[in-house]
Amino acid sequence: MQSRNTLINQVFSIGYNHVLLTPTMRKYIDIDQKLLNSKQILNSYNLQSFTFLNTCNRIEAYGEGNIQDALLLFKKVVKWSYGQAPLDIATKVGTEAICYIYRVAGGLDSKLIGDAEILGQFKQAVARAKRQKYLSGFMEKLINSCLQASKEIKSQTNISAGTISLAYAVVHILKQRQTSNQRKVVIIGAGEFAEVILKYLDSTLENLLITISNRNYEKAKSLINSYQTEYLPFEKIPTALKNYDVVISAINTDEVHYQNKKFETAKHCLVFDLSVPQLFAFKKLSIEKKNYFTIDQATQIVNNSFKTRMQSLPEAQKIIKKHIELFIEWSRVFEKKYEIHEWKNWISGKLNQCPHMSRLEDQKKQNLIDASTKEFALYLKEQVKNHINSKSVIQSYLSDKQQKCQDTCEFKQSICEKKCLIYEV
Repeated sequence: MQSRNTLINQVFSIGYNHVLLTPTMRKYIDIDQKLLNSKQILNSYNLQSFTFLNTCNRIEAYGEGNIQDALLLFKKVVKWSYGQAPLDIATKVGTEAICYIYRVAGGLDSKLIGDAEILGQFKQAVARAKRQKYLSGFMEKLINSCLQASKEIKSQTNISAGTISLAYAVVHILKQRQTSNQRKVVIIGAGEFAEVILKYLDSTLENLLITISNRNYEKAKSLINSYQTEYLPFEKIPTALKNYDVVISAINTDEVHYQNKKFETAKHCLVFDLSVPQLFAFKKLSIEKKNYFTIDQATQIVNNSFKTRMQSLPEAQKIIKKHIELFIEWSRVFEKKYEIHEWKNWISGKLNQCPHMSRLEDQKKQNLIDASTKEFALYLKEQVKNHINSKSVIQSYLSDKQQKCQDTCEFKQSICEKKCLIYEV
């Protein structure tokens, strides 16, 4: 039988978060999607669960199993283009990993405290793992608990108040630089991040003429049609930037970047280089420093207005602490599932041995069995809560009921005619 801490100790978190992973380093990383999508990952690497989260400033895996096997898999999935990884992989196991996963899902470990986007990215990673059958029942319960905590944080605190994301940060800055003239905006990219930016611009600012530019026109087509924007062929970017008042880069630039290319831009142009890694080099742009924003600079601007969020941080941490304690308590009972299953079989056998009870309708018998099993589970929960670890839980449970059920014969009699064990529970 497993000890009450076995499953908790098997939980791991490994990878690089926003503190370790800079935009410059990010461009040297390739993800082996073929391996990640393999149906044999869990068996091949002796893991029970594996969820892979890949964002612009976070590459991490959360799961259940041997930490060394998980690290081996992670190193094969995350490949550095120049061989040896320059960073040590951050690892957490057991309760420390569980606490960390709650913080990630709740937006407390984001570059932008309370960032709502990470929750959506976290949900997508979980949904992908679930589709690939990479989640055990235990890990799915942990994930669901994290999502419940995140929902409670959002509804009961102001941790996500104000500028809630990098996309909204762009809108925030543009509002500060508001003009009465129409502004021409080009968004480079047509992925999820670019769509969020486009959505914010369309819903909060007026007098904008928006253009989309992307390497794949078909991918950009749905955004162009949905938001009625113009389209700029990707190859025309070098010569067309001078025609725009605002340039927003929001693409993964692993395949293309203009670090060594000089651009002519309007002097008043605002450039938001939010790509990972950066698409442009500031020195190659003909604009003032105050008009150029990278992810880090946009983040800093947003963080300056986070007083309200920071005031809500203790309350958010309290909510996470509560959910962690509830999950750990649940996990200790979950580890007793074999005893619960054994009790269910035992009580079913006793019920069927009785010539009277055995004639009940199947549904009524099942209701009695379920009620009895629920009571037994509550007994186990109290044992775990009081740190009692009995080798024979069923015998201990029956001993507590000894006054009402002295032996099997009396038990059978009372199960038929009197308020007894099965009726009480």
